[in-house]
Amino acid sequence: ARAAADLERVARAAGLHGLCDALAFTGLAAELPALCEAGVTVLAPSDAAWAQLEPRSRADPVLIRQVLLAHICSGVHMRSDLVAKRTAVALAGQTHAAALEGGEMHVGTARVLRADLPFDSGVIHELGSVMAVLHFAREAHEEQVWKKSLQPAPRLVVVTAAGAATTSDYELHGCLLHAATGQLLPDALRGHVRSLQPRLHQSQVQQVTFSDLCVMTKPPSLQRRRGAGLDDGANRYRLLFSLWNSSTLSYVSWQHMPTPLLIRNSFHMLSETEKNARREEYKASEGATRRKSKDGGAAGKSKKAKQPGPLPVVTAVYEPAGSSSSVMAVVATVAAVVEPAAAMAVVEAEPPAGMAALPEVATPPDEPAAAPLAPLAEVSVSAAHYTDFTQPAVPHPADAAVEPTAFLASAALAAE
Repeated sequence: ARAAADLERVARAAGLHGLCDALAFTGLAAELPALCEAGVTVLAPSDAAWAQLEPRSRADPVLIRQVLLAHICSGVHMRSDLVAKRTAVALAGQTHAAALEGGEMHVGTARVLRADLPFDSGVIHELGSVMAVLHFAREAHEEQVWKKSLQPAPRLVVVTAAGAATTSDYELHGCLLHAATGQLLPDALRGHVRSLQPRLHQSQVQQVTFSDLCVMTKPPSLQRRRGAGLDDGANRYRLLFSLWNSSTLSYVSWQHMPTPLLIRNSFHMLSETEKNARREEYKASEGATRRKSKDGGAAGKSKKAKQPGPLPVVTAVYEPAGSSSSVMAVVATVAAVVEPAAAMAVVEAEPPAGMAALPEVATPPDEPAAAPLAPLAEVSVSAAHYTDFTQPAVPHPADAAVEPTAFLASAALAAE
């Protein structure tokens, strides 16, 4: 309790009122005594940085809590420690690259304005913007099939704020790490690159779905000669999603998927539990596709009957050429309902109230094969840093009652 009180004292003395209000708004202020036991490092956005988040994002306590957990690190790390380690690992599991560029300190996508503001059991570093935050809206299952799209498709929520570099400079890359050896395999995936939708000088929250992500590297135990005597451990991998800065050609932040991957040779090698789960998902997807097709056809016929002349019937479901009854044909049909341009138009016309309803970044059906990741020697973060897995995010208390008044007021004042 003493450390938590001292954190608030130092933060308010430094003019970081938005941080204190955000902690209270999300319920994390009450959890600070437990978090501070082992020491904490707070990467604190300035009040002006909080104001750069759009109002509906600031009014979402679940979203702001996730943002805070991506800005708080376990342990006390001074500026020199971050430079030496080259990373800052947050409680939410996200890792931010730390580096000196032109005499300025950068962590993740933000620039450090003031460093080494100590308090009892911790230290604060003030940031000029809210760092880009990655977290999972949906994970893939543990068991997957070699050269087949991951089921279900991994989906990430990406939060970016105005004031950082615009999202047009960034891509989201999937990376594969061998669990047993720690080896990073840059060319092991297909469909692993997504460009973030740019909205210049605006904060945004978007969902990115990797609907055609495949593991292309053949696990050792699936290779007849070299795989003799190897167990399932040789087929286990960790999946990471990294934010790639295409301007500086470097990874600036990454998040690992908590569920590891176990690669099987074919569908028939999956466990019965996984097979049944996929069959159920297939049935649900097929039923949804038929209902949408039926509804779209009925709407088209009704519209045509009311018009004096014949009009084309617009169907809301995309049917890929040569579609079959396979699971992937159905998944591709559902995933391609909304084109990217149309999705952006929906966001601009009527923004959803919460993250759950946010539009996905739809994958065009004829998307060309993504270019392989840059060789490891060309990026600014070594493979060793990818093995630094951390504790999961602190769950939000179910009975937490929070009001956005103070936090929204502090951010509004900073904006003025």
